[in-house]
Amino acid sequence: SGTVRIGNTTLTISELPANGLYIDCDECRCYDENRNNMNSYVSSSTGQFPVMASGNNSVSFTGNISYISVAPRWFDI
Repeated sequence: SGTVRIGNTTLTISELPANGLYIDCDECRCYDENRNNMNSYVSSSTGQFPVMASGNNSVSFTGNISYISVAPRWFDI
């Protein structure tokens, strides 16, 4: 478990899959490596998924999270 803060939104994750959790802000869903829906294990401080705006975005994490990777969607930028 842990938290991920993206901009002004903090996601609290109650259960982390062994091989990672994927957070798709564009599709508003979280999933594991097999694309199983994990939204029920994630809650948002704002009630919304984070929005990554143009330019710099702060990303931080705490808890049992050891790695974060941000994958851009170049066709949306």
